[in-house]
Amino acid sequence: MIRRATAVLIALFAVAIAARPAVFAHEGDDHKVMGTVKSIRDGHIEVQDQDSETTTFMVTDKTKIRRGKVPAELADIEVDERVVVIGAMEKKTKGVEHPSDHDAMMTAKEIRLGAR
Repeated sequence: MIRRATAVLIALFAVAIAARPAVFAHEGDDHKVMGTVKSIRDGHIEVQDQDSETTTFMVTDKTKIRRGKVPAELADIEVDERVVVIGAMEKKTKGVEHPSDHDAMMTAKEIRLGAR
């Protein structure tokens, strides 16, 4: 009985650890995600990392986007392009639509694109 309970607790812990990284991100701390752009829509960018984890970032007018050292715009980013996104967990604000079911969202501070 005790072994079974221990096994269940270990399994639940493993599932919690495997959950989306945004769930464990602390508000205000910067987080870097390197990966491939999966979608760009409505001021949001979805990036899939090498572990197939997808993180959605809100892109604001304060988000710095650069291709190499040259400033770029959200429209310059293409699906399947490799990017590095530095973002921070922000509290959800009234009236903001977001595809996440969580009470907070990742806001992109900087998006780095490879030089062409």
